[in-house]
Amino acid sequence: MKSIDWSFVNFFWVDERCVSPNNEESNFFNAYKCFLQYLDNNTTAYEIKGHERIASEIKRYSDLISNVIMSRGGAPVFDEIFLGVGNDGHTASIFPGHSFKDDLGKVCITTTSPSGVLSRISLSSWVISSALHVSFILLDNKKEIFKKMLSECGKKDTYPALNIFNMTKDVHIYLPSNYLL
Repeated sequence: MKSIDWSFVNFFWVDERCVSPNNEESNFFNAYKCFLQYLDNNTTAYEIKGHERIASEIKRYSDLISNVIMSRGGAPVFDEIFLGVGNDGHTASIFPGHSFKDDLGKVCITTTSPSGVLSRISLSSWVISSALHVSFILLDNKKEIFKKMLSECGKKDTYPALNIFNMTKDVHIYLPSNYLL
């Protein structure tokens, strides 16, 4: 990590659960524990403050992104966005049944997990699909949903991760080396 000039690197959250930053469900909590605490002080991390009022946090984070990230066609354009895939094919906090048409023109959206337990704040599909590169990082336990998504590639709106994949110009999928389909 010493060879990277971290003053040129900015981290933005793609999504966050509406919990305090020290809650184990918080993406910030987990990112800090896994890697943020080890980074150079010159690195900037812009987290979504899930513990704040949802409407005001969506406005704050949307304004922040719009002021920091250059845009094209009105959409902020990130260099790279890293995503995972949930067991139901969701990505970021965009769950099955979400209307992608409603995202147009919005930087951030609010969603609720299908279990209804936690509200979330997420970048919109419009912003995610406008990124220069989108990378999906799939863990071993995502093999079944990945196979299912591949087999239903032509279906629209079934899996948000597949929709993002189809809407984005440059997509990469990273699989564990022992990932046999």
